[in-house]
Amino acid sequence: MDLQLQDRTAIIGGASQGIGKAIALGLAQEGANVVLCARNEANLRNTEMDVVKISSQNHVLSIPGDLSTYEDVRRIVHETLHVFERIDIVVNNIGSPAVKPISQLEDTEFADAFNQNCLSGLRMIKETLTTMKQQRWGRIINILSTKIKEPSNGFSLSTTSRIALAGLSKNLSLELAPFGITINNILPGYTSTQGLNDVIEQKAEQEQESIESIITKMINNVPMGRLAQPEEIADLVTFLASERSKYITGQTISIDGGMQKSLF
Repeated sequence: MDLQLQDRTAIIGGASQGIGKAIALGLAQEGANVVLCARNEANLRNTEMDVVKISSQNHVLSIPGDLSTYEDVRRIVHETLHVFERIDIVVNNIGSPAVKPISQLEDTEFADAFNQNCLSGLRMIKETLTTMKQQRWGRIINILSTKIKEPSNGFSLSTTSRIALAGLSKNLSLELAPFGITINNILPGYTSTQGLNDVIEQKAEQEQESIESIITKMINNVPMGRLAQPEEIADLVTFLASERSKYITGQTISIDGGMQKSLF
C-alpha cells in the first residue's frame, strides 16, 4: 500500500527513545522527512543515526529541546521550515508525569502536568497551523494514554492533563476539516519502553512487590496476553499520517490489546 508520505515533513516529539523513536523510523521508512525532538541530545543523536541507515542524512533533522516551553516549540518550527520549507505532520508525544496518589499531589504538580501534556501540544499545533492551512493538508496526531478511558490509581496527573488535549482535539477537528487537516488521538496501552519500565519500578517500590509480579499483573489485564511493541504503535501513527486516512478525524483510538473494557 502506497501511503504517499514521500517527502512529507514530520515533527516528532519524544523521538529519542520508545514510541517516539519507533514513529520516526516508521515515517522515515515511508520516505518522509523526519524532525526529531527531545531533551536528551545523546539519545536523539542515536535515533538520528538509526534513521540515516534506512533513509539518508538529507531526510532527517535533530533538534534538542523541551517541548513544554513555548520558546523551544517556536525554535523547532522555525528550524524545520528553514531546512525543509514545509510541515505536514505533527506528532505530539510527551513523557508521562509523576505517578502518585492524589492525596500526595500539590497544585503546582497539576499545573506542570497540564503544561506538559496539554499546552505543549496546543502550542505546537498553533505554531504549525499557518503552514498546514496554506498547504490545505496536514496531519496532527497526539500520543496520549489509555488512562484517559480506563483510570488507574496514581495516574491522576496523566489522566487529567491528557483528557484536556483530547477534548481540545475534538473541537479542533471541526475547525480544521475544511482545510484538509486531520487531528486524532492515539491511546497506547502497556507498551514495552523505558518509560513503562520506570513506572513498573516505581510501582514495585511503592507496593513492596517484585518487578516480575507487577509485570504479570499488567499482562493479565491484557486479553492478548502481552505488552505492545513500540513499532505497533508506530504502524497506526504512520497510517493516520498518510493520505489514506484523509476521512478520519476527531477520533480517539485505543491500541491496547483489548485492555479497554468499555464499549465507547
